[in-house]
Amino acid sequence: PAGARQQDPGDPGLRRRVARAIDRLPRGQREAFILVYLEGFTIQETAMTTGKALGTIKSHLHRALKSLRAELDDLRPAQDPNRS
Repeated sequence: PAGARQQDPGDPGLRRRVARAIDRLPRGQREAFILVYLEGFTIQETAMTTGKALGTIKSHLHRALKSLRAELDDLRPAQDPNRS
């Protein structure tokens, strides 16, 4: 929204909001997201670590990102209509 407040990445309120959004993910999605995006594991390492198939990890990541984008969409900068 146009009135959305721009928040600094170090903003504790923003950090809590993102943490809550991650916590609300289903367990498999949360686990895959944390291992890949926060801990730096590769998708292959995540599959081996969790004992899940590579395709399952990819699916969990896709769904986690989709959920997080939807929940945190108001934090995205407004798109410039003149940019493509």
